[in-house]
Amino acid sequence: VMFSLILLILNASILYGIKYYLYAQANKQIEDVKTIVLNRVITPNEHLDLSNKELISDVPLKQNISIRILKENGKVLNKSKEFNYKITIKEPFDKIKKIKEDDKHLVYKNMKIQTKEYGSVYIQIVKYMDNEYDFMNILFALMAIADFIGMIASIILGYIISKKMLEPIDRITKAADNISINNLKGRIEVTGPDDELKRLGDTFNKMINRLQESFDRQVQFVSDASHELRTPIAVIQGYANLIDRWGKDDRAALEKSIHAIKTETSNMTNLVEKLLFIAKGNSGNQRI
Repeated sequence: VMFSLILLILNASILYGIKYYLYAQANKQIEDVKTIVLNRVITPNEHLDLSNKELISDVPLKQNISIRILKENGKVLNKSKEFNYKITIKEPFDKIKKIKEDDKHLVYKNMKIQTKEYGSVYIQIVKYMDNEYDFMNILFALMAIADFIGMIASIILGYIISKKMLEPIDRITKAADNISINNLKGRIEVTGPDDELKRLGDTFNKMINRLQESFDRQVQFVSDASHELRTPIAVIQGYANLIDRWGKDDRAALEKSIHAIKTETSNMTNLVEKLLFIAKGNSGNQRI
């Protein structure tokens, strides 16, 4: 979407720039024709014939420029044969204007000059922008097609690239879903360039490795503790059974069993303290 918006804004800017350039060129052409006409009209010759066709015969027709010369009462003194526009004479004079007439885009300038023979005379210079707008329409169509192709390409490429970019995240998500307390063997397959996603996968794998090590130590500790506590518990249980059977009547057996139980209880207490000391060392909470 962002690429498409940038493409549209860029093409719109190009079209606007070309349109501005074409109108600037049209204004320059009108000014050039104005200079030529004024050099011929404003002359010390008292017998200047403004109705003479040769006066405007060399106006550049290829540039779609035409001229009309009128008297103050509206009578046409001279005009190009291509001049068939209905442009009114009104102020402000000597200013380039734009107008749309019957689907025709025109750029024109009205001028008012004083002559000795005809008095006040109006001169109209009109630039027909047909070729320029045809060029703009063709350019607009080409850019519209290019924009459409660019949008489709951006959608397809964006889908492919985003899917490829998000694939490691999908693997991380699936690996996280598959990992549980009973299954810490799953790892993320980290491939590709050394970017943020690869570093994320490496960090995730390191975290699972630490969890695996911690869980293995926990299992080992429980196994060792069970093994070490099994012997004193068995001794205590044996002497307790001895007391239950014969210690009630045999004073010597009773005292021997009580002494053994107290000894094993002390040993078991010492053993439990050592196991807790080792557990703290393995968890990193205590420096050994």
